Amino acid sequence: MADSRSHRGAGRGRQRIKHPFDTEKAQLAQRSLASKISFEPPREIRSICGVDVSYRGEEGYAAGVVLSLPAMEEIEAETAFGTAPIPYMPGFLGFREMRFFAALFRKLKTKASVYMVNGHGAFHPEGLGAASHFGVA
Repeated sequence: MADSRSHRGAGRGRQRIKHPFDTEKAQLAQRSLASKISFEPPREIRSICGVDVSYRGEEGYAAGVVLSLPAMEEIEAETAFGTAPIPYMPGFLGFREMRFFAALFRKLKTKASVYMVNGHGAFHPEGLGAASHFGVA
């Protein structure tokens, strides 16, 4: 089980996250979800959505922008923010960022043909990085 303290920013007045995050269970979940990844391309691509999360301490700020294709005109843009559910731990970024990706997905009215997520995909050590975590969710 991971330590219940955030080491990033500790002692510098930043918010610390207390979490009961079990890395062994998370790795099992990653392996299980990795089997659900599809590499089939969409039949038709009319829009594309890019999403990313940036952090200041443990506060996350996410943005999603949907563009039309091939014109590349903005259809809509949304943001989401809040406290990260767990501190940064190498290999488990998907668990940290899914809260923000899910909030963006719920807010965006346009369901894009393709999503571009700033994060690892199937080439993650457990086969399920943040990008593919979003894809199977």
